[in-house]
Amino acid sequence: MRAQVNFEADKFGLSLFRNFPHITATLDDFSIVGRETFTGDTLTAVDRFQVTIDLWSVLFGDKAKIRRIYLKRPRIYAKVRRDGLANWDIFITEPEDTTKKEEPAQEEKAQEFNIGIRGWEIENGTLVYEDRQQRTYLRIGQLNHKGSGDFSQAVFDLRTRTEMNDFVFRQSGLTYLEQKKFLADVTLNMNLPESKYTFKKNTLTLNDFSFGFDGFVQLKDSSTVLNLTYATRENEFKNILSLVPGMFTEQFSALKTEGLVKMEGFLKGELPSDGSKLPEFRLDLLVKDGFFQYPDLPSAVRNVQMDLRIDLPKAGLSELLLDLKKLHLDFGKNPIEAKAQVKGAENALVDALVSARLNLAELSQMFPMPGLTMRGNFGLNLKAKGRVSATQLPALDARMQLSQGYIKTSQYPDAIEQLQLEATAKNSTGRYEDTQIRLNPFRMVLDKEPFEIRASFENLADVRYDMQVKGGLDLAKLLHIYPIEGMKMKGQVRADVQTKGRASYALNGQYDQMPTSGTASLRAFAYSSPDLPQGLQISEAQARFTPQTLNLEKMDGFLGKSDIHATGVLTNYIGYLLDPEAVLKGVMDFRSDKFVVDEWMSSPEANPGNPPATGPSAPPSTPSAGPAPASQNLVVEIPKNLDFLLHSELKEVVYSPLKIQNLQGDIILREGKLRMDKVMFNTLGGKFNTDGTYDPSDLLKPRFDFGFGIESLPLANLLNTSASGKPNNALTQTVTGDLSTLLKISGGLTKQLTPRLDESLNGNFTLNLARGTAQNLPILDQLSTYTNLSSLKKLVLEDLNIKALIKDGQIQYEPFSIRTKSQELTMDVSGSSGLDGTLKMKVDLKVPKGKLGAIAATALQTIGAKTVGENLVLPLSVGGTYAKPEIGLATGKAFTETAKEKIKTETAEERQEIKEKIQEETGLDLDKEALREEARNQAAQIRREAREKAQKIKNEADAQEKRTVEEAAKKGLLAKKAAEVAAKKVKEEAYRKADQLVAEADRRAEQLIKEADARTQP
Repeated sequence: MRAQVNFEADKFGLSLFRNFPHITATLDDFSIVGRETFTGDTLTAVDRFQVTIDLWSVLFGDKAKIRRIYLKRPRIYAKVRRDGLANWDIFITEPEDTTKKEEPAQEEKAQEFNIGIRGWEIENGTLVYEDRQQRTYLRIGQLNHKGSGDFSQAVFDLRTRTEMNDFVFRQSGLTYLEQKKFLADVTLNMNLPESKYTFKKNTLTLNDFSFGFDGFVQLKDSSTVLNLTYATRENEFKNILSLVPGMFTEQFSALKTEGLVKMEGFLKGELPSDGSKLPEFRLDLLVKDGFFQYPDLPSAVRNVQMDLRIDLPKAGLSELLLDLKKLHLDFGKNPIEAKAQVKGAENALVDALVSARLNLAELSQMFPMPGLTMRGNFGLNLKAKGRVSATQLPALDARMQLSQGYIKTSQYPDAIEQLQLEATAKNSTGRYEDTQIRLNPFRMVLDKEPFEIRASFENLADVRYDMQVKGGLDLAKLLHIYPIEGMKMKGQVRADVQTKGRASYALNGQYDQMPTSGTASLRAFAYSSPDLPQGLQISEAQARFTPQTLNLEKMDGFLGKSDIHATGVLTNYIGYLLDPEAVLKGVMDFRSDKFVVDEWMSSPEANPGNPPATGPSAPPSTPSAGPAPASQNLVVEIPKNLDFLLHSELKEVVYSPLKIQNLQGDIILREGKLRMDKVMFNTLGGKFNTDGTYDPSDLLKPRFDFGFGIESLPLANLLNTSASGKPNNALTQTVTGDLSTLLKISGGLTKQLTPRLDESLNGNFTLNLARGTAQNLPILDQLSTYTNLSSLKKLVLEDLNIKALIKDGQIQYEPFSIRTKSQELTMDVSGSSGLDGTLKMKVDLKVPKGKLGAIAATALQTIGAKTVGENLVLPLSVGGTYAKPEIGLATGKAFTETAKEKIKTETAEERQEIKEKIQEETGLDLDKEALREEARNQAAQIRREAREKAQKIKNEADAQEKRTVEEAAKKGLLAKKAAEVAAKKVKEEAYRKADQLVAEADRRAEQLIKEADARTQP
């Protein structure tokens, strides 16, 4: 279980008298807190859990009858990370039991789980659901719920009453519902054999708006059948007005209203589990003669009229209809009029008209706006008619105006004054080439500092632009007037920039036709948010603009605890802004005296920023340096339209437990890849150099190639360094010496950006260990036991040189020698090893005759050992794994394999004698070894089958992505781009499921091996 259950035994109670003659069990103050990836996250906490059971049903009945389940103040925080991992996935799946068991009779199985529940209650509960993958946030607070129904019956009525006094729902950064009250009285007829659930008496109320359902929902094997109609229970305009953001306040009950509202519709049809078809849907909303006025304010909003239909017929999204026949409101003497019709989801046909005039000062006479003062005249007129597609726009004539604008809040003494906005958009033909957009101007004054933007854009096929930006902004004052939740920002921005030209001029390098000049500066800037809690500070930054370049002349600041300094040049920046396919080029110099990597290594998922105040209490998550959790996806896409050369010089890099000095080199972003070129640094007393490429062109199949060199690194310094920063004495007692190595390697990457240890991995390496020692290694211990040479347990080495080729996931060694000086031993080594730790090696051990034990001498006589002078040459095979090596004679089959075959031909007494002899001489128990071997075979089969299934899923996803994009490309560039985004999401989901399948198989395989090891322990 990947969680910790916290409870105290003395807070568990059992009573026969509390609800006599029923038995009541109570547990107070328990919680479930995550481990591993979600360490410190409280999944659930409950003040009291109480269950009352009919005692007679337990003692004398065929089923247990639960009279009541009661939860007091339960708090649940359900979270899904960006990589899809959920914090409630806490149970470790047990491996499948391959042994056949006799199935109990159907009747016996049914009786075994025959439990009837009569009623349940939740008092003052809180539920928070945060899905970062789907960008969804739901909070339900002050939840009170009661329900009753006899689940021991096949068909019965389920009665529930649910009340929520704090209801918030956000999706993709937009808040759809906030601080709403919800009440539901629902009676469902439950037909369990047919999985059919029919609405009987039911009313759902959101704030003051009530509606209800009629019909049924039926679950089938591969689809859900829906036959539902819905309609308002009340028809007063005030009811639907309660849903408008900001309206449902303490003053709402005193609001004067008139008018009628009617909402009705249906949801009918079959919804397949694969989402290939949608049911029919219709919503009709009618508001007639609406009126409302706050009791303490002089003016009213009158003449509210609305007629809306949303219709999704059987034909599907191609015939989707959104028809706003009428929308009208009179804000005092200021009318708002709109109508719109959209037909179809793709190649949509649009016909829309909007007209609005508002005197902002008069709004305070109609709406309570404590602490906010507004003035100004606002107008909007829009006409749009035509088709929206990859090659076409609707004919458009739109104009937005704001004059004499003024905004001031009581939270800050300064106001935004002299607000002026005039924006127009026109297109008479629907062709991209005939589009004109003008902002002439946007102007404002904040604390006597003017700021102005003028811009015009024509011909969206080859944008012709003319833009000027001039003035200054105080970001802190602006944020005080218009606060953004969770964001802190301050700083002074000044700009004086003029530019004009065409997109094609920038793309073709015709900079002489692009007059551009000006400067921009940023001072005393500071920014932090939930996504960047470490914060960014820029003490000063200055940039100068020319037609060809944006020159960053200076930037000094801090990124978290790290000082940062940069200068450089960006070219083709105008083309990059105007054309999504244009390449932004740059050469930058980046310096830092001390860059602290540690503060960026804790997972952003571990601390969700500002947890909701009403959410379940949980101990704070503690950031920790080290590798990312196994499930965290660290693959980052690099835009293909960036071409950057970053000259880096970092005097000190703090990456616990390492301290890296004098890091220098180039980092290049080009064609969607990241390349390191001649990056050098010092750490642990050695010199390091590296180069390589990170290629995430296919986000689901990222690749790398990597070159790495070390010169004269004291190996003890490396082995003495652990993730905790504490000495690892066990490791430092294995191998010592000065290490030099050169590694060239390439292959695939996991989503944690670690190399895939499979056939994609290829390369070569050389390794030199000077003046070293080796001890406490499994292979040396096994060699010593097999040969009865205790001196093999610790080797004092002379220069050790190893060369190897990495190919198809195997390390193939060139023959090399291990020579010792004091023990006068030599080992000639050849063979290969797998990246999974498996060994297939041959070792010719040369030892003086006098140092051989009795077992080795007997073995040599049996197989005909060679005598060379005073030495005996012992040819050995090394199999098994690094952790559990298996030693045998190389001239034939391994010793244990030969013994196993011999046992098959002997009598029972002889077999037992041979087994005992082998165990005495080698420490191997063949019976236990057989169990281990069987477990390893089963584990290998589980892994192999899972990987085959996963690869099949990925291949199908690749093919589907290709088909989808190719089909969309026939409809135009925009359709292709949209299809690429949609297909990418589908492919990512398929790959995620495939990876989960492999991960689950690995867990099952490891569990099998662990259980086998446990059963065969002495």
